[in-house]
Amino acid sequence: MKRLANELLARFGYRLRWYPPKLLADWHRHLELHFQHVAAHFMLKQKDIFFISIGANDGMTREPVYPFIRDHGWKGIMVEPISFVFQKLQENLGHFSGVSLVNAAIGERDGSQVIYTVDQSAPKSFKMSFLSSFERSVLLAHKPIFRDIEQHIREETVKVITIPTLLESHQVDRVDVLKIDTEGYDLKILKTLDFSQIKPVIVLAEHAHLSRSEKEEMCEILLDNGYKVTISDLDMLAYRAGLD
Repeated sequence: MKRLANELLARFGYRLRWYPPKLLADWHRHLELHFQHVAAHFMLKQKDIFFISIGANDGMTREPVYPFIRDHGWKGIMVEPISFVFQKLQENLGHFSGVSLVNAAIGERDGSQVIYTVDQSAPKSFKMSFLSSFERSVLLAHKPIFRDIEQHIREETVKVITIPTLLESHQVDRVDVLKIDTEGYDLKILKTLDFSQIKPVIVLAEHAHLSRSEKEEMCEILLDNGYKVTISDLDMLAYRAGLD
């Protein structure tokens, strides 16, 4: 019965799973797989790790790579397009010699583009800065937590570079960890990655602002390139199965 139910539910992207009632009643104690667990496992196999963080914000807020920079000496590149947020990034991580900071957005082609962000003088402005997006609608979707956000949205024209341009300019030929957090542009960035040339061991990509079909496409790309995938409410975490 359960197998038949799962076959039916799978057509719609769902799966039936039993949990002990006591665990369901105390769900915060449910053990889940997160980035730090996969990263720690990877570090058992490799110590010299190079990362790219696309959408780095201030380098600390919602930045899963930061503890590994601070505590384990990870080296890499952090990319942040918004000028006032990038200044915070420089203040927070500028003293790490192994980390390059890039004031740009990652896109499908080199050039420039208008990005939407929240006026830094507005209430909650910096807390909302991680919502900067090429899509104005992404910011407007957060009106329930910032009622007046519409009147504080500002446009900023930012430099845009592709992943190949980023890699070439920093003479990078290996990326172990790739994190993408770009408020709705994540799939487009992932699709520009040539996995035959650069194949990160770990990929963490936000899916929260994607449609269901886009989430499915993101997952298919990762699975088709040999990754094992777990999905949280906000992100897809992919780990290359070949490491087993």
